[in-house]
Amino acid sequence: MTTPAEPTSRRLLVVRLFGVIGVAGVAYFVATFVVLHFVQWGLNPAQHFISEYALGRLGWLVTLAFLVVGVGTLALARGLHRSFEPGELVATPVALITIAGISFIVLGIFKIDPLLEDGTTAYTPAGIAHLLAGLVLFLGLVVGAFVLRGVFAGDARWWGLEEATLRLALGMLVASVVMVAVPQQMVGLAQRAVVAIMLTWLAVLGWWMHRLDPVEGTPHKNMSYIRALSKLDNGSRARPALSEHDEKIVPRDSWSGDWAKKRAATQPWLSIGQQFIEGIPAMKITRY
Repeated sequence: MTTPAEPTSRRLLVVRLFGVIGVAGVAYFVATFVVLHFVQWGLNPAQHFISEYALGRLGWLVTLAFLVVGVGTLALARGLHRSFEPGELVATPVALITIAGISFIVLGIFKIDPLLEDGTTAYTPAGIAHLLAGLVLFLGLVVGAFVLRGVFAGDARWWGLEEATLRLALGMLVASVVMVAVPQQMVGLAQRAVVAIMLTWLAVLGWWMHRLDPVEGTPHKNMSYIRALSKLDNGSRARPALSEHDEKIVPRDSWSGDWAKKRAATQPWLSIGQQFIEGIPAMKITRY
């Protein structure tokens, strides 16, 4: 017996709901640490990680914040899964973001080990699990973002988000290098920069998903022609014929042709980053 196809309206509602959950999770996480910054005013943000708020009073709020943003990240992964046709190119970032969501939850369950008076740390199994979860979270979101930017560039429904995704992925890498390089007195600020970029990307992804029509293929209802643009013959850069009005509002492919040359002249750092990522076979932009 064949399972009936899911109604379009229901699928649209579910995907948008996943986007809302993702944005709400990020918003709750940010709000929690803003409040804790004033409640635990004795914790110097320049020198201490955000996880150390869990060691003070109202530390349970930190645990709850990590759990909430973890659920939100899992919702974004599920929304991406439902927004694209099955395939290895999509399955990889979905799996990575799912792992990142689980890592958020692990960060909430296991607390970081406190610094001792001499500046060292007595590591415990829970503290090690916390550190490993943070590393896995970072790798999952960064690599997932780099792969997703290729997925977005290959599907007209997501054109416009691939550039922001590349910028934020490069930003996460740069901020992480800075965090390793800065002195101990500034490591807290550097970590907050990395986390801020991560959360920004998750929020942007959720907001876009909230506005996405997974069937017509565009967050703009009046652009129904976009569905025809989501599949190009054999990776060709050519597009179907559009009306004069459509041609004015169609998203531009900024990663090839004249647009790529213009980008290289006006934004060389972004062009270099794109060329570097394109050098990795698994991260090439694929048109489908």
